Amino acid sequence: MAARTARSLTPAPPPILGPVLVTGGCGFLGYHLVAHLLADPERGSGRVYVLDRHVANSENRHAGDDGNVTYIEGSVTDAALVASVLQETRPRVIFHAASPPASLPPPRWPEFEATNVTGTAILLAAAAASETVRAFVYTSSADVYADPPHHNVTETHPLVAASEYRARRGVGVTEYMRTKAAGQRLVLAANTPALRTCALLPAHMYGERSSQGLREILDLCDDGGDGRGWWPRPPLVQLGAGNNLMDVASAANVAQAHILAAKALVEPDRTRGVVAGQSFNVTDGRPVAFWNEHVRAVWKEARGGRRTRARECHRGARVGVCGDRLGGEDALLGADVGDGVGTRGVLRASDSVFSWGAYI
Repeated sequence: MAARTARSLTPAPPPILGPVLVTGGCGFLGYHLVAHLLADPERGSGRVYVLDRHVANSENRHAGDDGNVTYIEGSVTDAALVASVLQETRPRVIFHAASPPASLPPPRWPEFEATNVTGTAILLAAAAASETVRAFVYTSSADVYADPPHHNVTETHPLVAASEYRARRGVGVTEYMRTKAAGQRLVLAANTPALRTCALLPAHMYGERSSQGLREILDLCDDGGDGRGWWPRPPLVQLGAGNNLMDVASAANVAQAHILAAKALVEPDRTRGVVAGQSFNVTDGRPVAFWNEHVRAVWKEARGGRRTRARECHRGARVGVCGDRLGGEDALLGADVGDGVGTRGVLRASDSVFSWGAYI
């Protein structure tokens, strides 16, 4: 009996994650990341802190978890604020998911440099000076790879050059692509034994509360909400057969990948391979036909569950380049940390092309 009592009094091991800071926690991915952190038992009693520019009016706050999450309004470009937040919250892990949306109009493109490059550098410097931060997980993007379209591209493939700002092979290199690549370089270069860093490159994300991609797809079959649009049900037109493949990643899977990566950085012995200082592609593991599966599924739901019959127009035109195909059996996500984090993903893309749907 005494032996059993002694064992029962043995203190439990400390939580792996502890307090964490999520930048951009009111965004699309940030919402899912915070939700998964709140549900993760290895967070322990540590709070989830969110630093975001749009806290006050955000619909992506977890209002029912005020006891476990704290929202702080501010920008990662404010060095004094970032230093103060880290000193007060004392996080063990930083998830840097803050970034302007890729669809920003050109007049607002300076925001990409400010957040993705300057803000990342400020956050890294504050993390390195902190007494508590041990892990830094950066949300990059599959768009950072150079020379699209991509076929069998691993994480060793070159990134968009820091000075690159021109069209290549029909695909524009935007400020979003350039600055996300620059931020990734900063994060991986900052990796040290005291501050372990890594970068995750999600495929094209989808899911609840998506603010990009789904809106454009839904706009194509919008009737104005009252049947008095251009016509009650405008025809849906698709150029090409729509069989080109594109890898996608649900926001829930990407959020879980971030948490797995953070745990591997805090406790490197949990993984089979090296995570610190590395980048990883993240995907659902099954490429989809972007038009024939993804877009038409959205159209079907938008039109009351009825099957859509988008007309296909084959005119031999090559308009735009197909989306990237990432992952497969070597994707980052696995059954657990030991099987998942530490493996490498493969970027594959078809040769086919697509154009965005339009009214005709």
